Amino acid sequence: MGFCVYEHILPRPLAFLSGHLVLLSDQLLHDRLLQLVLQRVQVMLTTKRRILILAVAFLLLVVVGYRAAVHAYAALPLNMHPFVATVEHYTVTNGVETIHHVDHVGRTASGAQVNWGIPNGMSVEVRSIQLPAGWGAMVIDSIKAKSTAQRPDAATAIHRAQLMNTPADCVPVIPNTVVALKKVGEEVLFTQTAYLLEQTYTRQDGKQERATFWAFPRYACMFLQSQVEENDGEGNWTLTRGTKLTALAEVPPPASKFAIPVDFTEMKPSQQALKLLGPTPKLSGEQLQKIQQQSGDDKYTAWHK
Repeated sequence: MGFCVYEHILPRPLAFLSGHLVLLSDQLLHDRLLQLVLQRVQVMLTTKRRILILAVAFLLLVVVGYRAAVHAYAALPLNMHPFVATVEHYTVTNGVETIHHVDHVGRTASGAQVNWGIPNGMSVEVRSIQLPAGWGAMVIDSIKAKSTAQRPDAATAIHRAQLMNTPADCVPVIPNTVVALKKVGEEVLFTQTAYLLEQTYTRQDGKQERATFWAFPRYACMFLQSQVEENDGEGNWTLTRGTKLTALAEVPPPASKFAIPVDFTEMKPSQQALKLLGPTPKLSGEQLQKIQQQSGDDKYTAWHK
């Protein structure tokens, strides 16, 4: 099972739910999640610099996300329907839709997945790669940099189980967790049937929101479209943001998106973030430590092989 760049539309508890559905960038820049992290980190950098650093941080965390359980599907081969999808990220203000960035996600018949695009607030393409065997990488070609890691065996087994044993209704099953998502309908997009999964929740400010995901059972219940609506307190719902599937083809992703040139430099994710900023910014020891922590350097150090 998988998801496509949608954690930014959910508060922390539901972001965890989407995270359970494994990689993806989608895995690229998730504005909502980054906003929450920025509020917590309070690194004294310009807005642009903070976005760059935390975009890199999130990508690595997606690639090396951990789940603590072992599953019997670990050693079984995968034989899946390949696909490539294009997804737009948008917000809606006063009825006017604004597209912020575009992501691409693809998966091979063997289960290898790649996500690529230019995150919002950045000017360079970022790629994240995940193989069924647990190996993952974040690659930024413009600076010839990579961060690679091998996820723990337990996490790898769970990921493979999700890809091979998806629920009939695409509602994820998480051990010891009550999943509030429910199937509310079906829709055909680009000739493929999608199940509409819905969940209503209350934000920290007390406002109620309703999230809807389009899950594609043919592609291991991958979430390839989403929307979030806000309740005005009188029962009226208004669309505020989401992701829109604009292209879907049952073909393998380009092999070049999985390629990592031999001359690319291996570095910690925080080092990639700082390199993207150009000339080394003047940071205090405390600021640098926060960047390293939020970039996931500790997991990188533990899981880099």
